[in-house]
Amino acid sequence: YELASYYDTSFANHAAIDAKVENIVGLGYDFEVSARTMLKLESSSDNDAVGRARKRIERAKIEVRDWLESLNTEDSFTSTMEKIFTDLQSTGNAYLEVGRTTKGEIGYVGHIPSTTIRIRRLRDGFVQVIGNKVIYFRNFAATNPNPLGTDPRPNEIIHFKSYSPLNTFYGVPDILAAINSLYGDSLASQY
Repeated sequence: YELASYYDTSFANHAAIDAKVENIVGLGYDFEVSARTMLKLESSSDNDAVGRARKRIERAKIEVRDWLESLNTEDSFTSTMEKIFTDLQSTGNAYLEVGRTTKGEIGYVGHIPSTTIRIRRLRDGFVQVIGNKVIYFRNFAATNPNPLGTDPRPNEIIHFKSYSPLNTFYGVPDILAAINSLYGDSLASQY
C-alpha cells in the first residue's frame, strides 16, 4: 500500500510512471509476422500463393484483435494493460486475471489491483484479500483444485513482476532505488 501510495503522493514518481505507461503501453499493440513465416513467404516462388498467404495473415490479425478486444466489456485491452503497467511500475507487481468459459477457452481478461493480491506460500496460486473476503486464483494454465474450496473453477492470474534478487515472491519497483529522496520530498512538504 505504501509503494502504491507514492504514485499519488509524489509528483515526480507519478510523472515518471505516466510517461513510461504512455510510451510503452499507451501507443497500442500490433501483431508481427514471425521471422520463420517471413522467410517462407520470401523464399516462395509462387506469387499467387504468397499473396493468398499474406491475406490470410492479415485476416488472422484482425480476428485476433477483435477477439482480444471482446474479452472485457468495460475496458479495451490497451486500457487494461495501462492499468497493469501502472501497477507494475508503482509496486513492482501487476496481475492480469484470466477467466475461462465452460469449454475451457479464455473468455475474460482483466486487471486486478496489485495491492489486493497475495502470493500463496506454496506458490500454487494467489489470494485476493478485500476486507474479510478472500478469493483464490490459480496460476495461469494450472489445473490444481481450489485449496479454499469455495469455487470449483477459479479464475487464473498472470503475475508480472519487476525482478529483484532480494525477493523471490514479489517484484520491486524502480522508485525503491530513490526511496531516500522520496522520503526527503515527503518530509519537506510536511515542513
